[in-house]
Amino acid sequence: MRTEPTRLAWCAGFIDGEGYIGLTRAKDKKHNRYWHRIQLDVANTQRASIEYIHDTFGGTVLRRENGFRGVWNVRYFGERACEILRALMPYLIIKRKQAELVLEFQATIGPIFGRGSSNSKVMLSEDIYRQREALWAALVMLNGGRALRAERLNERGPLETMEHAIVQSASNNEDAEVAEMTTRQLKVVG
Repeated sequence: MRTEPTRLAWCAGFIDGEGYIGLTRAKDKKHNRYWHRIQLDVANTQRASIEYIHDTFGGTVLRRENGFRGVWNVRYFGERACEILRALMPYLIIKRKQAELVLEFQATIGPIFGRGSSNSKVMLSEDIYRQREALWAALVMLNGGRALRAERLNERGPLETMEHAIVQSASNNEDAEVAEMTTRQLKVVG
């Protein structure tokens, strides 16, 4: 990884505008729980920008077709994504909160829980599981909220069991503010 401050600042700015910092989630039907994976994703129609990110952090550059122009993409998962976020943290502005929450999630995967315990195959304590679900919900809301709104329509989202979450506090997405509140204060808006 290249760590020149100017390079890291440029990458942070680009990720602030064109990146995704969050958790992916999948259902483990056997244990009736979700498992989560840290993801840092950067995509753009201009290959040169993605190559610059790649030159800084490594990884694999992929091209995805989207029915229009196609996009160039580089993704990082797990600890590798966290290493990059730690290096970018002093420079992130727009997505700083997402990076902080991802690093908080990473702290739940430590020597106590063992390598790979972000996966559902390792049974987590209920407290750690609820903490991870709350972090996932907060990241979904910071990243636009679509997945969480879909779960709420089912009336079976993770908010039923969380103590804290970050939610949108305005109805207009362009002017939405993010605020912390307990789920007891949440109301499902139809």
